[in-house]
Amino acid sequence: MDSRVTILLVLAALAVPLIVLFFIRLRRNQDEIQALIEAKFGGKNMIVRDPMAYLVAQQSRGYSQNQGNGNLILTEDELFFAMTMPKTVISIPRKNVGEVKRVSRMCAQQRLGQVILKIQYTDDLGREDALGLKLKDMDRWETEIGKMRSRASGKVGGVRLR
Repeated sequence: MDSRVTILLVLAALAVPLIVLFFIRLRRNQDEIQALIEAKFGGKNMIVRDPMAYLVAQQSRGYSQNQGNGNLILTEDELFFAMTMPKTVISIPRKNVGEVKRVSRMCAQQRLGQVILKIQYTDDLGREDALGLKLKDMDRWETEIGKMRSRASGKVGGVRLR
């Protein structure tokens, strides 16, 4: 047998188990994320949900970004994002959600010809951060997050409630 064929067979023998392990881990992460979502939001009213939200960037991660699809959920109390691979969970309380705007670039991540929804927020330690997300219905997300921010600040139609 030719040495090249032997090398290819050895590489294939190593690659197949790695691929199988990857898919086992992926399925386990999906199950864990789904269980978390069901436990956390089972009885709550989800205002908006996008199970295929694409995380483009998280400002605090700088130039080294983990990108991927995940569940983005907005309730009366929080904005929640959970991604399967790599396993990432971000929960932002309503009072910590800041400005929401559309951008074409964030943290050197650019989606050519596409707009990203940038959601600014304050983390649990009081540091400013932001998520850049590609969403199917940007208008609805922008509107609903804006309403959520108004309720958090005690304003309705630009007037502060007492």
